[in-house]
Amino acid sequence: VLQSHYVRCTLSTDIYGTEYAAVMKNIYAIAAGMCHGLGYGDNFQAVLISNAAREMRRFMKSTCEGRINIKKSAYLGDLLVTCYSQFSRNRMLGNMLGKGYTIKSAKA
Repeated sequence: VLQSHYVRCTLSTDIYGTEYAAVMKNIYAIAAGMCHGLGYGDNFQAVLISNAAREMRRFMKSTCEGRINIKKSAYLGDLLVTCYSQFSRNRMLGNMLGKGYTIKSAKA
């Protein structure tokens, strides 16, 4: 579909796996944002996200049928960008919660 020497899009038939991964990465991104808001460093963030990827893989393996390659962009790529991006809404929410804001004031 869309492909060049530096970008390649792939199709996935794993509807349930990608949906589960999308939900889980949002939760992990809130946790990553909270860690950032609390002032934890990059090493802690890396450990948190590595453990999140491992937990996601175990969950997918036990829940979804067939072989799932967690290294694909629908899983690991989405997790990484959502947890590390300063533009991620879930990470921003977690960051504000980590700084002491309430959910109500963070959403305003």
